[in-house]
Amino acid sequence: MSGTVRPAGIVGVGVAVAAAGAVSVVGTSFVRYLTIKENIGVRWSAGLVPTLAAWPFPRSFGGARVGDFVIVFLAALVVAAVAAGLLAALGAFGAAPGRGAVSVAMSSWFATVLAGAVAGFVATKLQQELLYASRPLGFPWWFGFSTGAYWGLVTGWFSAVLGAAAFLALGRPRATAAPSHVTSPDQ
Repeated sequence: MSGTVRPAGIVGVGVAVAAAGAVSVVGTSFVRYLTIKENIGVRWSAGLVPTLAAWPFPRSFGGARVGDFVIVFLAALVVAAVAAGLLAALGAFGAAPGRGAVSVAMSSWFATVLAGAVAGFVATKLQQELLYASRPLGFPWWFGFSTGAYWGLVTGWFSAVLGAAAFLALGRPRATAAPSHVTSPDQ
């Protein structure tokens, strides 16, 4: 197959992976919030359900305002979705038309890992400034990189599946134009 991937395929992969990243941020944060709220398996959920930012409705947290949690949560959500979408679209741009679904899936997964690392860093820095300004954070500020990358590694399969599906649905190669004249071997 010759040709190039249609722009709709590239944009479709970016949008699908951005949506998957946003759903993953919301889903993991909410599940983690529920396990902490009910005091069931806090240590268990920390390893199994990694989060980029706390769900924005905590019971109480040392005088922190709910609005501060909302800011941190929304920043992590936007950074993760936008970065994952843009990086996955770049991966789709370089994929082979018509047969690059596996490479798009892998690039989407890796895009989610990188986006998670960046979003984790942003969320950690915002938490440090907004929630822990009066006392030490308890762990280094760069801890967000590894936490976010782990989040992307665990939840990136969802982005990979949606990215590959969008590529298969929308990334068919463009039709190449037929030659304007046909010559026969007799001429």
